[in-house]
Amino acid sequence: MSKTALDIVLLPPSDLWAECVRLNASLSNQEAISFGKGSKQVPHITLSMAAANDTGIPNQIGEIIAQLSAFPPLRLVVKGVESHTNSDGETINWLTFESNPMLKMLHAKAVGIFPDSENENFGASAFAGEGIRDADIAYLRQFQEYHAIDNYQPHITLGVGTGIAATDWISKTAWFTDIAIYQLGKYCTCMEEIHTFGLEGS
Repeated sequence: MSKTALDIVLLPPSDLWAECVRLNASLSNQEAISFGKGSKQVPHITLSMAAANDTGIPNQIGEIIAQLSAFPPLRLVVKGVESHTNSDGETINWLTFESNPMLKMLHAKAVGIFPDSENENFGASAFAGEGIRDADIAYLRQFQEYHAIDNYQPHITLGVGTGIAATDWISKTAWFTDIAIYQLGKYCTCMEEIHTFGLEGS
């Protein structure tokens, strides 16, 4: 059965989006992740990801909208910029956020939509685009075990490389009002938009 690598994400507001584009452009490796003109990759905070069975995706999209749109817009505080070395020796840069009870609830609800058993029996064909790495497949396969719930670290991946610019967004607040569903691409970034909807609760 064919599968599609899905990412359920929060999209940043326009001013923070612009800052993420600026920070990404300051990095030395624009071929890995780029938010520049002509690129399909977009800044986002992942809520959940899964390798979903293609036949079940229409129903799952309906379930995602029904369960998550009832949440109110989220007020998140920027925590800082962090750099990590991945398994290939590359420097990955994050914009991190303080967690809060509402974000934890939204994340848990998003994770619960997909059974962990779905993250099995898939390969690069589940992803969009070219250059899918073994590390991308492994990250998706292990997401619920190693990167969700108690291990969840809300962040926007700014890109790969050195030389990241300074930012004045530390400790600032951003309101997140939109959720999107994307097909994952290389570096487990959002590549192909499937659906976007708003947080409509109060």
